[in-house]
Amino acid sequence: NEIAFDKDARLKALQQRLAFEDTSFAAIANPSRDDLRDAVKRFQARNGLEEDGRVRGDTLAALNVSKTSAAVDQLATQAESADQPTAVWALWTLGLLGNRGVEPQRASQVLMARIHDPNESIRYWAVEGMAYLGTDEVIPVLLQTFHDDPSPTIRERAACGLAQSGMLNEQQRRSAVPQLLDFADDTSLDAQTHTWVYQALRDITGQSLPNDPASWRNWYSTHGA
Repeated sequence: NEIAFDKDARLKALQQRLAFEDTSFAAIANPSRDDLRDAVKRFQARNGLEEDGRVRGDTLAALNVSKTSAAVDQLATQAESADQPTAVWALWTLGLLGNRGVEPQRASQVLMARIHDPNESIRYWAVEGMAYLGTDEVIPVLLQTFHDDPSPTIRERAACGLAQSGMLNEQQRRSAVPQLLDFADDTSLDAQTHTWVYQALRDITGQSLPNDPASWRNWYSTHGA
């Protein structure tokens, strides 16, 4: 399940950024996702970019996020901001920049420092940032978050980051399978989290096995290792 649009701080930050120069978008009191996508496309058109409505790469750079160490330093400071949209935008952008080779270790340190923040939205976007960062070291952190975070929203987001969203490659995702098999056997996890464990296993492996630990372990002993 997605965080509702009106509670999604990253989209609010993007909305504020676009409204500075797009009066038609700024005039919309409660913009929908389609309104936001259209505003991104107009921004891309104004900047000679591919008009796909997606915020990444050249579009991100045009939104004044340069691929430099100085930008990472600034984002690291913004990630500590008391203003939630500012902090959320910084966490998400740090993941994107780190994935493109700009200070990935620094980005990782900042993101991991916020993974236990008392604010659920900050934890959510720290998890999302790590999924976009896509380095080997985020995998055990995402696994621990999936297992331990008190919020089901955060646990599900960590599972998605491991299984299908973000920038982890197939080999990295498969490295999470042994721990996920342990989670399948873990009676301390609730029913919903177990459901996400099996869904993650299906997404990663492409197998359609039942929600049964023995079935998954038998398959993995023969095909997965």
